[in-house]
Amino acid sequence: MTTLTEIATLPLPPFRANIRHLDRKERAAQVRALFKALKVTGISVTAPSYSMAQSIDIRLPALEVSDEAHVKRHAEIDDLNTYPWTGYGNNGCQHCKVRREAQVRIEQVILAAFPDLNDRYDYCLSIS
Repeated sequence: MTTLTEIATLPLPPFRANIRHLDRKERAAQVRALFKALKVTGISVTAPSYSMAQSIDIRLPALEVSDEAHVKRHAEIDDLNTYPWTGYGNNGCQHCKVRREAQVRIEQVILAAFPDLNDRYDYCLSIS
């Protein structure tokens, strides 16, 4: 399984195709094929089927740290009582930073391969 750190450093692929005209299931299949070509494993790409669905859902692998250690780090950050609140990723939770970097990189990789999905008014991608 590809780790979040490896995902955060993926190279950008070349342009593959314009897939905006495809339905969500076909777009999801194209994104899955992209990850397979890049040899990235552990990422879930699904096309939800509920009535108001607009995007394809992309789920990254879990953090490479135990839940207890992650919760403990957030409690330590909470004890700092920083003001104004800027979030865990900005205050030193290295796990949240790595996860956010991986999310940003996955979006960059997908948009490099399929640039027509880059539309701020129509939600084509949901990355978490």
